[in-house]
Amino acid sequence: MWGVNVDKQIDLLSSINPDRFYVENVRSLLGTSFKTARRICESATRSGQFKKKYGVICPNDECGRIIKSYDKISEIEEAFNCDTCEDLERDLCKFSRDECEILEYYQLVTNA
Repeated sequence: MWGVNVDKQIDLLSSINPDRFYVENVRSLLGTSFKTARRICESATRSGQFKKKYGVICPNDECGRIIKSYDKISEIEEAFNCDTCEDLERDLCKFSRDECEILEYYQLVTNA
C-alpha cells in the first residue's frame, strides 16, 4: 500500500500532530512526491477536511518556534514579540515580519 510497509505507516500516522502538520508529513506517510502531497493537502483544504494555516517562526537560532499562527497570509502583522525569548531573557525578542520566516502548515478539521 503506497509503497510503504503498514507498520511504518502506522508509526508515521501516530506521530503526526493533527493541529499542525506539513506537506512533508503527508508525502512521507503516502510515499509520494512533494508535489502530489501538496495537491492532496490543497484538495482536502478545499473540501473542508484540512484548514491551511500560516505560522510566523521566531528567527532566533536558539528558539525557532512558531510565534503566532494565522488563518490567512493577509492577516499577518508587521511586528512580533516572541514570548519564549522574552521569558528566557534573550537579547532579541521583538521582530519585524521581514525578519521572520512564514511557514505554511495544515490542521485537521474535526466536527466536534
